[in-house]
Amino acid sequence: MDARYSLVSFKDSYSVKANWTSDSAAFKSSVDSLQAVGGEDEPEVSLDAIESILSMGFRPDAQKVVLVITDAHAHHNADGTTYSTYRKDDVRKDLVSNGAIFIPVSPTFKDSSEFIDLRDMANDMQSMWKI
Repeated sequence: MDARYSLVSFKDSYSVKANWTSDSAAFKSSVDSLQAVGGEDEPEVSLDAIESILSMGFRPDAQKVVLVITDAHAHHNADGTTYSTYRKDDVRKDLVSNGAIFIPVSPTFKDSSEFIDLRDMANDMQSMWKI
């Protein structure tokens, strides 16, 4: 399969862990090196992480899949903090304009929040989400 992978991790900031690579073993090594530490608070900057992936560009003929695995809501630019510079609608528009398939994997949140639930964004895009 002719595939390329990239990995961006996020908490209150995001970090590119692996730029586009076709080396699946190197990508797996990057994933294996991730550690779940801290994270006792939410939300996180998943919208910014999505935008960082989109800014890396894609091959013109590529099928683009953006998979986001999270256990937290997302910061957004109007949430009263300075963590994120993005609005949900802008990220959704950018995913669509790039022709990306968006798949968030997250829990079902028990309480409503002023922050963004990526599953709602997937529903708005008629995409899918996984629990």
